[in-house]
Amino acid sequence: MAGRTSRRRPGACRAGFRVAINARIPWKGRSREVIDGTSRERPDPAVVARDDQCPLGKWLHREGRQQFQRHSLFVELVDHHAEFHVHAASVPDQVRHGRMREALQVLARGPHAPASGRFSRTCWPNCSRGRASA
Repeated sequence: MAGRTSRRRPGACRAGFRVAINARIPWKGRSREVIDGTSRERPDPAVVARDDQCPLGKWLHREGRQQFQRHSLFVELVDHHAEFHVHAASVPDQVRHGRMREALQVLARGPHAPASGRFSRTCWPNCSRGRASA
């Protein structure tokens, strides 16, 4: 509807970001299970490489983008998140080719999390007020 502005509940953005961030925590454990063969999951590297399919990616490309697209830390977070997915996709790719040692080495290098922490410290205090400021 033209002329209407969206009013979010205070804290809704913060809660959405927190849920999205927490959803990424189990990825290492799930990846280890894929590597050691105890998982029934057979992740497709092409799908894992997409940064808009996981809860954080959905938040970044939807609600987060609506509120923070012009914020430099948000842009940095989106970039680091995309790099993380490229990194994460190499685990099932190595497994698919039988290179378990290499898959474990990829997993040991860890995700690209620093931008996420900087973004949350900077933007969360302003998120519930509907603005982001550096």
